[in-house]
Amino acid sequence: MRSLLIPGLTMLGLVVVGGWVEFQRLAWRDDAGLARAVTILGAMPESIGDWAGEQFERPQRELDLTQAHAAFCTRLKAPEASGAEVSVMLLCGETRGLAVHQPTVCFQAGGWIPLGQPVKRILKEDGLNLEFNQIDFSQKEGGPPALRVFWGWSDDARNWLAPEFPRLALRKSPFLFKIYGSRVLTPAEVRSETEHGFPKVDTCQQALRATVKELISRLEQSEGENSANSVTAASAN
Repeated sequence: MRSLLIPGLTMLGLVVVGGWVEFQRLAWRDDAGLARAVTILGAMPESIGDWAGEQFERPQRELDLTQAHAAFCTRLKAPEASGAEVSVMLLCGETRGLAVHQPTVCFQAGGWIPLGQPVKRILKEDGLNLEFNQIDFSQKEGGPPALRVFWGWSDDARNWLAPEFPRLALRKSPFLFKIYGSRVLTPAEVRSETEHGFPKVDTCQQALRATVKELISRLEQSEGENSANSVTAASAN
């Protein structure tokens, strides 16, 4: 009897916990906020600030894996003489889907070999907290770094985080933005970093910072328009 009771109680506990998680997800939903984020991503310019850009599309099957509601993808060219290019992908969607996918899985599936574990890189300025994971990949076993990738999540576009367990850490957020930045590493850069260490601010970080500032500007503009419309509607009544 006891052997039957314990599995039954365990299953009941899983059902209760699962129901509570789903209840919390529904309680924290912000459909209007997510819809606004989707609209904003659809209107993002391919060039960001001083960075010339060229918009591109990712295969739909890749976007389906991320469970994103909207995606903005652009290749940004650094305004400096180096002309380094950074591929940026900005997503938005419900937390339970967007917080799960880790880019290391996709790159490994594409034949890239990760060099070590992701490292947190933090940049704080102008009231922004830009905390991103960073990892380098090689094209062959034992080969030099050839590709650098940054990524992180945010629920307000101002405070970006790179938690070890994002779905747990961000579970109370009704929806999320997620951003990726990737670029090819040149042999000269690899030699320089071997001698002098990781740069204070990587080119990827610069491109992500510019993209985040553009996103914030558009969010603030949208919030201002919503406030003005609410005041107008209230006055009319």
